[in-house]
Amino acid sequence: MKKNKICYISLSAYKLFDNNSEVAFGGSELQCYLRAAEIAKDDNFEVYFLVNDHLGNNDLKKIKNIMVYRLKRYARNRWKGNFLKSIFNFFNALRKTKAD
Repeated sequence: MKKNKICYISLSAYKLFDNNSEVAFGGSELQCYLRAAEIAKDDNFEVYFLVNDHLGNNDLKKIKNIMVYRLKRYARNRWKGNFLKSIFNFFNALRKTKAD
């Protein structure tokens, strides 16, 4: 049977997966994380999570049965190209998850 794929997008939630991260999180990130963790326990689902991390190189890691896609975070206000890179990386990651 084909697994259903779910993708959560919470760019500030990486600290919930890795305590060494410097990114702060709040209540909405926590709620997304808790829902994703609960759904990931079911073998009928494949859960993806898109997050920002300054150390991320647009890589995919499996953490706690959730596929975490760490988007590279670019410095703000340096130049407009960083914004375009961020948008491109975001949509590219979303395409790679092939979420339902």
